[in-house]
Amino acid sequence: VESIPFRDGFESGNYDGWVEGSGAGVREVTNATSAVGSYSFHYQSSNNNQHLEGIHQNFEAGGQPENISFYVRSGSQSLADGYFLLRQGGNDAIWFYASTTGRFYVNGDVGGDESFAYNENEWYHIAFQDIDWEDKDFDYYVNDELIKADISFRNSWVIEQFDALYLYNFHASDAWWDDINIGEPPFNWLRPETIADTVLAGAAESIAIEFDAEGLNG
Repeated sequence: VESIPFRDGFESGNYDGWVEGSGAGVREVTNATSAVGSYSFHYQSSNNNQHLEGIHQNFEAGGQPENISFYVRSGSQSLADGYFLLRQGGNDAIWFYASTTGRFYVNGDVGGDESFAYNENEWYHIAFQDIDWEDKDFDYYVNDELIKADISFRNSWVIEQFDALYLYNFHASDAWWDDINIGEPPFNWLRPETIADTVLAGAAESIAIEFDAEGLNG
């Protein structure tokens, strides 16, 4: 059981501290691709139509983070994978995944969002910011762009905290997660134009970095 704030970028080279689900498949920390640093978590699921079978993390009671962010990479635009599910006591609060429509799904059944089209095998930075524990809602960002504000929790009448996070695939597919941040302030002052890419051996590439000093001290 971990406390909030919680962060894991899998740079240890393992997923120690996470609990494995019961489903068959490959669970691994890999250096084949990453959004931040050298490693990410990869789940290649073998079963179809099964929830909660990847890995999960349990949190101590009382966790009410104001900001959550992570990177996700889906292996398919036609299979449901890349789930990032926050719960309390078995009740779903924030349900994100890469859907079979080729769009990200965030609490779509309670007026959330299903508008953002994603590409397979491409990293995206997802953020749930300004989480309001009185109104039970949050703002949803992809790659630092606001997609929709004030999305309601699922089961908002019973959600008072987050006590578990699940990473998994619903279909037999591949997905990757990286730099999971539960409760630490958002890191907005440094913005690369490219989140992740590859460079051929012996080659060199340049990217632009934007610094935003607004609100910084020093």
